[in-house]
Amino acid sequence: MAMNCNIDTYWMNFGYWEKRRDDKEGIIIISGIVIFPQACSRMAGKLAEAVNMQPGNRCLDIGFGCGDQDIWWHQHYGVDIIAVEVVPSQVAVAKRRVRDLGLEKRVQLMLGSADDLNFARATFDKIVSLDSAYHYRTREVFFSKAYALLRPGGSLGLIDFVFNNRKSSLLQELVKTCASKFFLVPKVNMVSMDTYALQMKSAGFCNVRIVDLSEHVFNGFYEYSVNQYKKYSGLIAPRAFIQLRLVGMAIKFVGRYTNIKCILATGDKLSSK
Repeated sequence: MAMNCNIDTYWMNFGYWEKRRDDKEGIIIISGIVIFPQACSRMAGKLAEAVNMQPGNRCLDIGFGCGDQDIWWHQHYGVDIIAVEVVPSQVAVAKRRVRDLGLEKRVQLMLGSADDLNFARATFDKIVSLDSAYHYRTREVFFSKAYALLRPGGSLGLIDFVFNNRKSSLLQELVKTCASKFFLVPKVNMVSMDTYALQMKSAGFCNVRIVDLSEHVFNGFYEYSVNQYKKYSGLIAPRAFIQLRLVGMAIKFVGRYTNIKCILATGDKLSSK
């Protein structure tokens, strides 16, 4: 939450960062860095465009945090959303925000997880996961469930973290173990980009595409976290900023010294003939 200071948002992804001014899109630059909520909405936009969200689409979102992405997707793409989140306190906050906006019929939020998706087959046009799939138990099982829940011609899209395709060194294997514990990632989900694509294809997806977004994620998040720490650390509870600084340092280390990559992954379910 410390990353959203002075702004009524609760974004929780790592953001898509660009060190430039873009007046056309209204991007605000602070010390060369986009402010955090806008970086996060840009990441949400990257995912929405990748799965081709369209007005009237019925979308399933897994891991919605406090609801920012679902509100944003509905407002910018006109989609109807059903979303599940595993943290009760975040569900409560998100429901309040959706109710205050009068969007309860268009953005339906519920307590649940990727491990227990009790929806009818072929229910959704799009299924999305923004910075949460690495927590699932397991991601590979989720791919199969998502395929069953999609309508023919539907698409799955994820912002996720994987490893590059090079063989890991002993240090990188140690980093995997530490990252698994620090970020609460099941080791079975710590796979290479090639394995990730193969798992999607094995679940039935076609047109599988994986794009490496790392250069627009790690450094920007770290630099902005440092900026926020310097600006607000004396004004807000110290614990929140200690956590922020630790996460920022971990992300910087991940981006510079490991083979972990942030990816945008998409796949389609074949249309019925």
